[in-house]
Amino acid sequence: MRAKTLLEKIFATADLSSEALHQVVESFEETHFSKNQYILRDGQTADAYFFMEQGIVRSFAINPEGDEITTNFFADGEILWEVASLFL
Repeated sequence: MRAKTLLEKIFATADLSSEALHQVVESFEETHFSKNQYILRDGQTADAYFFMEQGIVRSFAINPEGDEITTNFFADGEILWEVASLFL
């Protein structure tokens, strides 16, 4: 599974024993999203973060005029999370 390899690379610098690294990797759940599927909608609070194995995700906000304003892009190997949710 490619996702496990990605997680092992991400946590390789955490100075974990092989057993602890295995436990950390196994604690994650693989999730798939379709093109144009929303991961988080307006008014929702994020309760998870994601490691991007493959693909591109765009985060955006809606301004008072109703226009989408791109706030970030996430791609392969990056961590996808909504920082504002940490403060709610």
